[in-house]
Amino acid sequence: MNKIEFEDLLSKYIENDLSLADRKKIEAYLNNNKEARNLLNSTKKTLRLVNDLESINASETFNQVLFHKLKKLKNRKISSTMHTKKRTYFGFTPRNGAFLSLMIILFIGVSFNLVSTILSDSTNQNVIAKEDLNDLNDNKLNDSSSSLVSAVEDSSKTKKPNRKKFDLKDKVQFVKDGD
Repeated sequence: MNKIEFEDLLSKYIENDLSLADRKKIEAYLNNNKEARNLLNSTKKTLRLVNDLESINASETFNQVLFHKLKKLKNRKISSTMHTKKRTYFGFTPRNGAFLSLMIILFIGVSFNLVSTILSDSTNQNVIAKEDLNDLNDNKLNDSSSSLVSAVEDSSKTKKPNRKKFDLKDKVQFVKDGD
């Protein structure tokens, strides 16, 4: 027998509603398990304390009054939930839905005006788009007045100005330097 089986049969054992075989199993389990004996003793003590409580006498109309109050409370809850339900459209109350719709319309209107203003303004348009593509001929691309194209020497091989050489041999130690 394990703890779960014992706990399932405990109330029947206390009330003496078990068969002789089950009763012997429980008594063997109680002899071998101190925790089970403590649980049995505490359950018996709780039952004894509950049985020793004085009974309370209620008035003869107690049940009727209680039933009437419960019925009134139930009706109040039903009526209050019916009154608090509001009509919603897509999860929005009519006022919030109208406000959201107005904001969307204003956003679209302002966006349209901004885009049309940008497209109609000649200073914001690309200069190449205004020029005719036929005007771009090879003469403009081969212009000899450009300093980079007219240079005889390669400008990338210029000599750097003289810099002081720093001796950092004893001042810097790298991670892989072993001392």
